[in-house]
Amino acid sequence: FAFLDYHKTPDIVDDFKARGFAGLKAHFPDWPYDDERNFPFYERAEKLNMPILFHCGGAGLDAPDVGQFANFTFPHGSLNRNCVIETLDPICKYFPKLTVIGAHMGGRKGFHYCVEMARSNDNFHFDISCSPLARQWQDQFRDVIEYAGAHKILFGSDCRGDAPVIYGNFWKYFFLTRFWGNMNVRKAGELICGENALRIIGQSGYDPKRIRPRAQAAIKE
Repeated sequence: FAFLDYHKTPDIVDDFKARGFAGLKAHFPDWPYDDERNFPFYERAEKLNMPILFHCGGAGLDAPDVGQFANFTFPHGSLNRNCVIETLDPICKYFPKLTVIGAHMGGRKGFHYCVEMARSNDNFHFDISCSPLARQWQDQFRDVIEYAGAHKILFGSDCRGDAPVIYGNFWKYFFLTRFWGNMNVRKAGELICGENALRIIGQSGYDPKRIRPRAQAAIKE
């Protein structure tokens, strides 16, 4: 995914598509995601079938023990209110064919709103990286799947190095060891841990097979 810089012109979306990127990543904007100045970017992305992953839940204004590094590196013009989960709702509705992904399940304060958005917007998805589900509320995962649908949820680690593999193995084990009534938990885990991402990326015209060799090589290493 390529960084979506709102200070550029919408032509960058076409350029990224021509260069082979599958989608876009938006984070730490100087104005809210749903500001109409951003609409031309979304219009281009929708036309080109490029999903957009939006950082949600804060702009690095964390307590020192959580975001010490982030607080010194994130752009100063970035405010929490510019990237709250609520700003994605108008985008989903104005651009119904655009695949919108809310990172971190909306953040600490956007958890419930994020689930409601997934239920009410066909084109909205969210990932579980650094989310309440990943941090401490795993006992609520069954309710989230039943309400929002496993096809709306994406795995994410929000980590570098070998940590994504560790997190991936944790969630694989998590789903293999759940017994939630009549729910096909194994299938839900397969969707969340990879199949949903491959489907979304594949819809953009990017060949998911280009990802697999690199991912497998990383696991072997």
